[in-house]
Amino acid sequence: MKTDPERPHKDRIIQEILSEIPGISPKLLSAAIRIPRSPFFPGDPIEVLFSDRRQTGWGNRPVPTVKETLRILGELELQPGDRVAVYRPTDPYFLLLLLEMTHRVTLIEENGDMLRTMRIAMSDLGHPYVRFAFSYDKIKEDREPFRYFISLGERDPSTQLPGEADPPIPPANYRIWILSKGLERVVPGG
Repeated sequence: MKTDPERPHKDRIIQEILSEIPGISPKLLSAAIRIPRSPFFPGDPIEVLFSDRRQTGWGNRPVPTVKETLRILGELELQPGDRVAVYRPTDPYFLLLLLEMTHRVTLIEENGDMLRTMRIAMSDLGHPYVRFAFSYDKIKEDREPFRYFISLGERDPSTQLPGEADPPIPPANYRIWILSKGLERVVPGG
C-alpha cells in the first residue's frame, strides 16, 4: 500500500480544526483525508499546500487554505440535498469537498473562458452534473431556492456582490468570505 505524503499534514490540520469546531461533520473530515490537494497545485510543495499560505486558483483568484476551507464548509452544516450556489469559484479542491456534502451545486462564473475551464475540470473529476450559470441573474430564475449562496475572494468592501442587496435566499444564508490577510465573513446588510 502506498503511503499518502499529504496525510501527516492533513492529520495536523484536522486536529486543529477539531479543537476549534468540535461538531464539524465527520463526512467533511473524511473527504479532506481522502481527496488529494496536490494534483490541483502541481508546482507547490506539499508543505506549502498545507500551510497558512494561500495558493492561486482559477483566474488568479486567491484560494482558501485547507484550514479555511474546512472552517467555511464546516460552518455551513450542509445536508445531502441542500442547494448551494458558489459565485466565482476559486479551485477544484474546495468544490470537491463541497460536493461531498451535497451534489446540488451551481457554479456562477461570468468569465466565459473560465466557465469552460471549470466545466471541463468538473467533468474530468467525475462531476459532469454540476450546474453552471453565466450570471447571477440566471439563478434568480430558479424556482427552487438555494440554501446557501457562497462567495469567496478578495474584494473592495465598499462594493456589493450580485444579490448582496437583495439576496435570492434568506440573508442569514448568504455567505461571503473575504480572503485578505485573514478570513473575514461578511454578513449582508450588517
